[in-house]
Amino acid sequence: MKNVILIGANGATMRVLTEQLKDNADVHLTLFLRDAKRIDISKINVPVTVFEGDATKQADLDNAIANQDIVVVGLGGALAHFVAPIQQAMNKNHVSRLIFILGLGIYDEVPGKFGEWNGSFSGMPDFKEAARLIENSGLNYTILRPAWMSDRPEINYETTVKGEPFHGTVITRASIADLHHSPDQ
Repeated sequence: MKNVILIGANGATMRVLTEQLKDNADVHLTLFLRDAKRIDISKINVPVTVFEGDATKQADLDNAIANQDIVVVGLGGALAHFVAPIQQAMNKNHVSRLIFILGLGIYDEVPGKFGEWNGSFSGMPDFKEAARLIENSGLNYTILRPAWMSDRPEINYETTVKGEPFHGTVITRASIADLHHSPDQ
């Protein structure tokens, strides 16, 4: 059984991931969020722990990441300042597997007018810095670079790796969750 922590568990994409993992007998979920009352675990059929904490507080991260196998980060807003504390907590707890959701364009891989428009997003420098920090962390990481997200339920996506041109402009949260709902990821 893999111990998987979802940091930012009440976010829209993380709620979809929780829904996809709720019956996976190979997973013990830890849901990390600021206000535990905001999440209903009654329909989760796997072992689940709710950790009420603040992702800006090192002690909360240290405690929540203890005994985890996989750390999945789906926070919102400026993200670069979360990388070092999460990395520190992972190192302290001997956890090496990180999946971090950022966004498309962090490698200037989106061609054409859409790429120009996307590159003008005010949060792009922060996302690029977060990617740089993750890449230099020494962790076994996957950076998810989803396109602009939709709440539609369909699952349909393709993957690219750093250095390949990006395809598409919109992806569903269900597709993002589907990509990494396997506990082996």
